[in-house]
Amino acid sequence: MKSSEHAKIANEPPLVQTSIRIRFGAVVSVHRIRLIGPWEFAWLSSTGDDAELNSAAESGTIKMPCDWQSVFGSRGGTVAFSRRFHRPTNLEPHEQVLIVLTGVGGSGIIRLNGDTLLEFSSVDSAEVDVTNKLEAFNLLEVEIEHQPIEGELGGLHSPVVLEIRQS
Repeated sequence: MKSSEHAKIANEPPLVQTSIRIRFGAVVSVHRIRLIGPWEFAWLSSTGDDAELNSAAESGTIKMPCDWQSVFGSRGGTVAFSRRFHRPTNLEPHEQVLIVLTGVGGSGIIRLNGDTLLEFSSVDSAEVDVTNKLEAFNLLEVEIEHQPIEGELGGLHSPVVLEIRQS
């Protein structure tokens, strides 16, 4: 392994992370599972000139997180991103599971197993409690509408995480 590859791996945050937060004077344990890696994408609608529309794939697999412009260039429109994941194991009755979008550019909808959980508009982050909606195997869909603007991040540009908190 080259030293530059080793440095890159060493600087990446772990896939699973446990931390302590102070909330209302109480110590709360937080366990985070990053949903990085391969996500499926499919264009639902598109804006832009014909050259942009013909140069980008209509669907495929991409490694997330990744900002909109890196994947789609200046092509705007609505894209559905999806990823499958298992229900976290060994959950205690006092724990809740949230889906947290830590960096999102655009407006859109979060769905879990086909059910709409949250609609958002021009936010940097979003979270939704899914504790009672999780199945053994789940499909997370994040539909984002974005019109690229120079210097502005779009899409799922930071990790999507499952966050397990004490309630």
